[in-house]
Amino acid sequence: MNRRRGISLIEMIAVMGVGAVMMGVAVTLLYGLLRAEGSGREHVRQSSVLGRLADQFRRDVHAAKAVAAAADGEGRQFELAPGRTVTYRFQPGTLTRTEQVDAAPQRQESYALPPGTTATIRIPANTQPAIVSLMITPAAEASAQPAGRAIQIDAVLAGDHRFAKPEEP
Repeated sequence: MNRRRGISLIEMIAVMGVGAVMMGVAVTLLYGLLRAEGSGREHVRQSSVLGRLADQFRRDVHAAKAVAAAADGEGRQFELAPGRTVTYRFQPGTLTRTEQVDAAPQRQESYALPPGTTATIRIPANTQPAIVSLMITPAAEASAQPAGRAIQIDAVLAGDHRFAKPEEP
């Protein structure tokens, strides 16, 4: 009887083929997982930035006594106290908040917005109490990818002054 020791060439090619297919599936799966992780991390970062912006915007509007167009015509300026203002300006991709005391900048913060978005501050007429809205709107793109949803952050102007004593003339 002739006993066979070892493997044939056909068996070796079959094993290598199965191994190559399994490696291809593993690499594709790994690539997909890394992409999903990166996308998830970006989503968490954007949510964090928008959350901080919403909190700061609401605090500024609640503390403000008045709102007007910024001195340079771009953005909105909130008067928090005599000589103390906060200005919001939009540049492509960022919203900048500048805090000033006696016209001297004290602090400046920039909030990175999602790509292709625009930001506007709206003050509807004839609303009591005055409600100020920060609208972050995605640009309508012709691509197959969804543009995202609009975000509206509302705050009541002078909301922190409800229990304050009126100023004497």
